[in-house]
Formats: sequence, C-alpha cells, structure tokens
Amino acid sequence: MLGFNRWHLFKSLAAILCIAGIVSLAAAYFIPAPPTTVTIATAYKGSTFVFYGEKYREIFARAHVKLELRETNGAVDNLQGVFDIEGSIPPNDVTLLATTNRLLIRDDLHPEIVQLLLRTVSEVHGKQDIFQQAGEFPTPTDPEYPMAASAIDFYKNGPSFLQRHLPLWLSVHAQRAIAVLVAAIAIGIPLFNLAPKLYRWVLDGHMRRLYRRLRIIEEAAQTELTAPQVVPLQTELEDIDRAARVLPQRHSDLSFILEHHITLTRAQLASRLVEARTPAAKVA
Repeated sequence: MLGFNRWHLFKSLAAILCIAGIVSLAAAYFIPAPPTTVTIATAYKGSTFVFYGEKYREIFARAHVKLELRETNGAVDNLQGVFDIEGSIPPNDVTLLATTNRLLIRDDLHPEIVQLLLRTVSEVHGKQDIFQQAGEFPTPTDPEYPMAASAIDFYKNGPSFLQRHLPLWLSVHAQRAIAVLVAAIAIGIPLFNLAPKLYRWVLDGHMRRLYRRLRIIEEAAQTELTAPQVVPLQTELEDIDRAARVLPQRHSDLSFILEHHITLTRAQLASRLVEARTPAAKVA
C-alpha cells in the first residue's frame, strides 16, 4: 500500500535529520561563528596604548567578546613639552608632523571581529580631539599594508543591518538562517516545478506494481483451481483493490484500467469458485 508504516516514517525522519545535520555543518563551515576571545597587543604598562586597550575591552565586553591585552615593548609615547593648554602654548595653530598609528590584524581574523574592532575604534577615536577632526580617524588610507575585505566593506557601507540591530552572536545565526533560506528557495523553486511530475511518476510506478500482482492472479485464474486455491487468490485480489482505492488521482487512465481488470478478475475468481464447489456438491 502507498500509506506510510512505521518503517517508512522512521526512514523519512532519519532522512530529515541527516539533511538538517548536513545543512547545519555546511552553514557552520561557510559562515563560522566568531571567536569569543580575542588578543590584542598594546605596549608597556601605563602607556596610552594600554589605556585605549582598556576602552576597547569595555566595548568588546558589550558584544560578549573577551578582549585580552598583551603588553609589549612598544614605541615610547612622549609628547611632553609639545603643548601647554593652560599657557596657550603655542598661541597659533601649528602643523605637526608625525606618523599615524596602524591597527594590524591577522589575515584569518573573523570578519565579524574585524567590523567589531572598527566600530570600537570609531567610537573611541572618531570624536574631535586636539590633533584631529571628528571622523578623521580611523581612515582607510594606508599605502603600505593591504586592507581586509571586511574593513573595506565597513568603510564603504558602514555596519550591516544585522550588526546594527542584533548582538554579535545572534547576527551570525541570522546570517546562517538567511543563507539556508536563500539556498532553499534556489533549490526549492525548480523542485516545486518538478514535484507534480515526480509525484505522478511515483503514483504510476505504484499502480504498475499493483498491476503486476494482478496479472499473477489473472494467470492463476486461467488454470484448474480447487476451492482452497481460489480463496487466497480472492484475498490477494481484495488487498490489491484496497491499495488501489486509497491512491489519489482516481481519474487517471491507469487507475481506470486497473479497476476494470480487478472487476473482471473478481468475477472470474467467483466463477472459478462456483465451478470448484459444484462437483463436490454433486458427489455429496
């Protein structure tokens, strides 16, 4: 019969779980989760780099990412004597020449962490200061080092919609869900167009199997049969009839042909049963 038994249900459930597992693994591979701990090198203890590192750590903590600060022997930051705010020294604007600080990352750093770092740097250094205008830093111009693709996208388009409205850990799951949905639509539309043909092919195949069983009964009905031999054939025929009646699309040509042959075979078996029992009645 076409109806599902427990084994069919188990196989269907196992197939669904396998597909879900494969999709989950593929999504985790192509859209990996960002690390929960990131290490950044600062400078010696008490330097401005450590000071800003502490600010970075506070902002990272809001995104539920732990930022570890590693002290290094950085360049000495010494601007003593350059200016005196209380004494208005220098009295006029003076152009100062100095190298800008660069923020270097590993090329395998997760794109979400890169953009989180850029948002952090913008929040800490993007305001107006004595030596800079508002929004002057960070800047994407650096002729010496190549820029990460995620950083280029951040400077060009800013934070994405998901990054602006969702926590970091949830935005990754949202990206995976969107990717799976887009893939499902891309695969599902052709399958949806193919589904009616596939459905009809499955039904026709099932009816042909029923028809092969019917042909066996028809061939047996052409031979000499005893009453005990006719009864199992009638039972098999009724089982075929029940299987044919639960099939959808009863209007199909193959269904009409099958029902017609079942009716003829039923009448033929009834006739054989009468013939098999008549001699026994006469002898009695």
